[in-house]
Amino acid sequence: TRLQVPDPIRTSDIAAFPLALEQPAIHAINLRIASATGTNVRAGEPLTILRYRPGQQYRPHLDTLPGERNQRVATMLIYLNDG
Repeated sequence: TRLQVPDPIRTSDIAAFPLALEQPAIHAINLRIASATGTNVRAGEPLTILRYRPGQQYRPHLDTLPGERNQRVATMLIYLNDG
C-alpha cells in the first residue's frame, strides 16, 4: 500500500551501512566491535546508526525469530552524546 506504518518498538531515526557498500572507516568500526565482543566480523550485521530526539524511544523487545536457527546472540551499543 506504500503507507508508512509507525514502528511500535522503535521511534528513532535510523540509517544502516550495508555490508556490500561498507567503506574502510565503517569496516574498521566493525572490526573493533568484533574484537571487543570476541565474535567474527563476518558474522555481524550491518552497522546501524540510531538517533533519538526528545520523546523518541526504543521499547523492550526480543530479537529472536521463532523457528529460525541463525539467531542474534549479542548487540553492541555505542553511545555518542554531546558533552
